[in-house]
Amino acid sequence: MRIGVIHYLNCAHKTNVEKEYDIHGHTYKIEVSIEGNLDSDYLLGFEDMKKIVADTLSRYNYTSLNKFMKNPTVENFTILIYNELKEKFKTYGVHLKVWQGNDCWVEYP
Repeated sequence: MRIGVIHYLNCAHKTNVEKEYDIHGHTYKIEVSIEGNLDSDYLLGFEDMKKIVADTLSRYNYTSLNKFMKNPTVENFTILIYNELKEKFKTYGVHLKVWQGNDCWVEYP
């Protein structure tokens, strides 16, 4: 079974690809889902899941992603937060979809 929550972030970044040489910002829609066996009436409480996701991602909100990685493309950002969430949800499979704006996204794994 898989359950999921959505979290929003506003971040700035400066990359060296696709002519994005100036610092600029995006709203990111972060879709997090976890997968596991249903051993009771629910996999994990949504409020618990929302708190874990919010606590994990809060350091990125309203800041420059360049503080956290050399080339903060949406692909690299997705892998970074996937690894952090995987550590928090150790007993579950983690799936992540990160939207950059309204029409571009990366899914991992």
